[in-house]
Amino acid sequence: MVLRIHNTNRPLGQLRNAHPPAYLRKPNGLWWSEGSAWRDLLVRTPLGQGHTGRKPGAHDFEVILGDRFRLLQLESWDQIRDFSAAYGQPMPHAANGFFWQTGDQRRYDPAQDSELPRRARCFLIDWPAVTREWDGIEIVNYEAGKAVRPRVEWLDIDWSISSGCAWRTEHVEVREVAPAPVEDEALATSF
Repeated sequence: MVLRIHNTNRPLGQLRNAHPPAYLRKPNGLWWSEGSAWRDLLVRTPLGQGHTGRKPGAHDFEVILGDRFRLLQLESWDQIRDFSAAYGQPMPHAANGFFWQTGDQRRYDPAQDSELPRRARCFLIDWPAVTREWDGIEIVNYEAGKAVRPRVEWLDIDWSISSGCAWRTEHVEVREVAPAPVEDEALATSF
């Protein structure tokens, strides 16, 4: 079982539903990482190099998803590609759709990627369509830059680690837990 941890600087109040707008790389909602991965990432990322100089929060909350929570888990490149094909849409400024595709350019077609294997795929996810089917999403076994596959902008720019997000919270419970120790003792003194 995955230990889902939400790290924050303030205690959580009542959980509320979020309504992710279209044209974002990430949905809005209650975010978690696998274990202490988020806190560890903030500790080992030098200030000024991404994550807007954020420091780990003082509070860790375990996120417990109920049996009725509809979680979309993406665990492989094939699942990410299929999800991207189902929900990918051109960025708002791309009025003519995907410049590298022929045919229907309103949705991402990974079958046309073979000619551009290392190019970042500049499209965003239709999050309102995703939220109609699922209560949350989780990317498992992921670390930015480690995969040997085409780059996908919606994922590779803002999802740095295995993590998830719940936009519907009716079947979500949170409880405060003691923060896990930092993996590298030399980094533990930095916060």
